[in-house]
Amino acid sequence: MATSAKPRGGGQRKLKNTSQLRGKGSVSRTEELLEEQVLLSKERTVLSKERTILSYIRTAVAFIGVGIVLINIFNSYLELVILGMAMILLGFIEGLNGFNRLRIYKKKMERIKKEMGKDHI
Repeated sequence: MATSAKPRGGGQRKLKNTSQLRGKGSVSRTEELLEEQVLLSKERTVLSKERTILSYIRTAVAFIGVGIVLINIFNSYLELVILGMAMILLGFIEGLNGFNRLRIYKKKMERIKKEMGKDHI
């Protein structure tokens, strides 16, 4: 029973350099793939920055919520009321930090979106 010889590695031939592509019409396809990878990496960057901003806001809301709960439930214990006020203050500071990052990231995201073009986002 004869077996057919299959190339290893999923049947794809790896190219050692782009000089092997010349003359075969594949250079433009390679350039298209590279450009697509760059666009996808920029989209991932934008999404990760948005996710970071949302995490800052989520943390700020959690601090403020815990602070309000501590003040309302344990209002007869001075230490816990002070802790609650500190949590609210930390929440506002975290929120301001998040909005400051939002301002910085918006500038960077607009620059990235201009580079990518409006049709990609």
